[in-house]
Amino acid sequence: MRLMATDLLWIAVVLLLLRGGRSALPPDCKYEERSKRPPEGGLDRKVVCSNLELRQVLEPERLPNRTVTLILSNNKIEELKNGSFAGLSALERL
Repeated sequence: MRLMATDLLWIAVVLLLLRGGRSALPPDCKYEERSKRPPEGGLDRKVVCSNLELRQVLEPERLPNRTVTLILSNNKIEELKNGSFAGLSALERL
């Protein structure tokens, strides 16, 4: 059976959807998702990238776009640049 380019494209789309659209977090970062308490409701999506000796903030494209909490403690980040969190419209806690 020979796969056409369009078949491969559809397979890639399905795999992304099954993956939940999550970004490519570094392997040592942890992603947690839990229900928020009322009255807010919804989901609290937390990314924890602590103690990884990061020297700069991860590119926003590597983080789930609905991240609410981002923990970057105990790293070696010395500077935050404009746009470091662009696209993370749900980000509430850093």
